[in-house]
Amino acid sequence: MPTNHLDLCSVSLKKHLQGCQRIAALAVTIGDLLEKQVEKLFAAGSYTEALLLDAAGSVAVEAAADQADLTLAAQMAKIGLYTTRRFSPGYGDWDLSVQPVLLSLTGGSHINLSVTSSFMLTPRKSITAVIGLRPEWLKNPASEHLNDFIPCNLEGCLARKGDS
Repeated sequence: MPTNHLDLCSVSLKKHLQGCQRIAALAVTIGDLLEKQVEKLFAAGSYTEALLLDAAGSVAVEAAADQADLTLAAQMAKIGLYTTRRFSPGYGDWDLSVQPVLLSLTGGSHINLSVTSSFMLTPRKSITAVIGLRPEWLKNPASEHLNDFIPCNLEGCLARKGDS
């Protein structure tokens, strides 16, 4: 049974949340209808259509998460807090094993989200994340560019330091 204690023991997450007074947690999904249609298309041999629909699903869930980010940022600005970019389990060194607790904290079951024994979200087109909340005076726009990467230690990751 998941606890309500979110493990924040991650060097990259701690760096990301530096200066934050609070964190917000979010869970978004586009549901499983698209996923079922993708499976049908693959089973029927319509691989191109299946891949295109799957890619559209990825774009849709990112758009939903972006909208949640914007909504939270607008709400927090009213009380003088600045939001960081979202940070999801699996980024940097933040272990996927936090998914059950993150789902519990966000009420993910209310939007039919669940997690597998290998800590993958279902439906697949879903996102969980935390967003740091810090005083606006700590805002550093230069460090919040969308093209910044969070360095990690995964083999072949483009964000690894020293890799080209």
